[in-house]
Amino acid sequence: MNQDELKKANTRRIRAAGTARTWDDEKVRQKRLTRHSCTVTCHGVTTEHNSVHAGFKAYGLPTGSHISFRIKAKNDGVATLEHEGKSYVFRTFPKDAGIVPKPEESKPSQELKGRKDAKSGEQTVDEQLAIVYGVMMHAAGTGLFNATKARAIYSHVMASQLKMQLRTFTGKVSRAAAADPEGKLILEHFHRIQHKLTLLVADHIKNGSNVGAFIEAVRRMEQVHIVTFEENYAAHRAKGCYDTAGIELVDWLDLPENVRQTLYRRKLHGAVSNAKQFAV
Repeated sequence: MNQDELKKANTRRIRAAGTARTWDDEKVRQKRLTRHSCTVTCHGVTTEHNSVHAGFKAYGLPTGSHISFRIKAKNDGVATLEHEGKSYVFRTFPKDAGIVPKPEESKPSQELKGRKDAKSGEQTVDEQLAIVYGVMMHAAGTGLFNATKARAIYSHVMASQLKMQLRTFTGKVSRAAAADPEGKLILEHFHRIQHKLTLLVADHIKNGSNVGAFIEAVRRMEQVHIVTFEENYAAHRAKGCYDTAGIELVDWLDLPENVRQTLYRRKLHGAVSNAKQFAV
């Protein structure tokens, strides 16, 4: 080892020893041991995540800067990240506050038994999703349901019941849909929710349940654009790539008022949780 390498090694040892000593401070120790969940709000849509890092990953944010950002969010309770023209507001909560359900809370048989007499109105949407997930994983465990069939318990049975609590409109409309607002239009799940949830369920069947990951995925993927029927099919063939499908999106506020009125009446009112934000 040359002189420079020896100097670097000694520096690392000194820093490590200093960091170790800080754990002797009880306040510092408790602060470091406290784990936080968080919510992320962007364009009026709020999602919940098991950690700041999970929030970064869910939105495709650069994770290289998340450690310093996490410290600020953890200390202040809230921090805003500006990235590519968008603002992401992170709010952190100690995990014992119960903001995001922990994976171990989803135990299919016990969870369902404990809530079978409860009315859906008495439960939060996350609690309802946890029950749905329990049913899905229980069905998969019988061997009679593969990942696709288990996923369908949410997408084909429960999604319509929960849409007014989960489904959010992004404020984006395809140019073709805006040109013909009376045509055949669809609220398009641009995250390919059925395909992605099937992959997630398959992974959980193989590697173990994780209700928190399921809830986080559903909340993120229950976002929709307004597109035409033909564009929806083209997006499906293009595996969700709008460029390949030839879909061009325009912002809600850039549309003429009469077009917004028609789209609100036909596609948003009574169909998405944040419809009132787009009422004309």
